[in-house]
Amino acid sequence: MRSFALLIAATLPLAACSQKEDALGTSMAAPVAEPAAAAPAAAPAMPAAEGSAALAGGTGKAQWTAPPTWTVETPSSSMRVAQWELPAPAGKEAECAMFHFSGGGGVDDNINRWIRQFDRPGTPADGSGSPPDGDRAILQINGVQVTMARTQGTYKTQGVTMAGPVERKENYALFAAIFEAPGDPYFLKCVGSVEVMTAEEKAMVGLVNSFVPKQ
Repeated sequence: MRSFALLIAATLPLAACSQKEDALGTSMAAPVAEPAAAAPAAAPAMPAAEGSAALAGGTGKAQWTAPPTWTVETPSSSMRVAQWELPAPAGKEAECAMFHFSGGGGVDDNINRWIRQFDRPGTPADGSGSPPDGDRAILQINGVQVTMARTQGTYKTQGVTMAGPVERKENYALFAAIFEAPGDPYFLKCVGSVEVMTAEEKAMVGLVNSFVPKQ
């Protein structure tokens, strides 16, 4: 996967315009962080996608825009305020979910936990290896500090309920963003086949850039 630095560099002109206007559980379960190594960086801006995802649940103090090609799903838990299935070829899959609830834990705690849900490629099934490296960036978007993170490897999931045996999914990727909005933060977590996640990366960045807290 490309580094955040390359993604940011490819969109700097748009980022400059947006900033001038001040705009811009082993599964995808409850978020719950080592300090982030990345220093604050300019937002990897891109034009906002069309279509929308309405606020649901939580404090109702934010809004965002999701790509029209994503399929809106009914949230599978009360902690999810929005959930989407990403377009994927046969045999591939990816999902994004936005979480919002009280007591979600620290930014680094969540990101580190999510990265630990992955093993490096080739890690034995007993999990005796180590988690893969991950990219991070800290941004300011519409007056909100946002920490973005990515990694890829073998994803270990037990489903939304975190019950039953661990299922290992090879060649999976994570794209995550935590929005430190007033009150309780919002958490965006996207997980799926590397092929799909790579194809939808700009769309995910677009959703992040569209996040706006409401007074």
